[in-house]
Amino acid sequence: MNKRPALKASMLTTFLATILAGCAIKPAEKVTVYKTRGVIQCESQGMSLVQSELQLTGVGVKIIDSQCAVLDGRVFASVCGAETGDIVLHTIDRRHEKLAGAMGYRNVLQLKTPDTPEGFQPVECQ
Repeated sequence: MNKRPALKASMLTTFLATILAGCAIKPAEKVTVYKTRGVIQCESQGMSLVQSELQLTGVGVKIIDSQCAVLDGRVFASVCGAETGDIVLHTIDRRHEKLAGAMGYRNVLQLKTPDTPEGFQPVECQ
């Protein structure tokens, strides 16, 4: 009985397993982008989270997660006709960041300051 074919098969299996381990699929890098909802006090509720999602998916952006938030560390006058700090946040594949940027969405890193480490506070969507 020849043991060489079994040895060759074992070596080939080990070799292929080593090669394929190097080809493992990496998870997509994510980035979180935001956009103002455009709420005008006493006048307009602005854009909803679903409307914002539809804007992005309509141009091919894959959304991983979404939430509503309010800008942190900024003061907004409570008067009819004034804007609010309401924003929508979407976590997307980093490859789509420029596409989202063309739609007016910005990276949340732009919101961070020494006084506001996150730049926003998550809130329940209305």
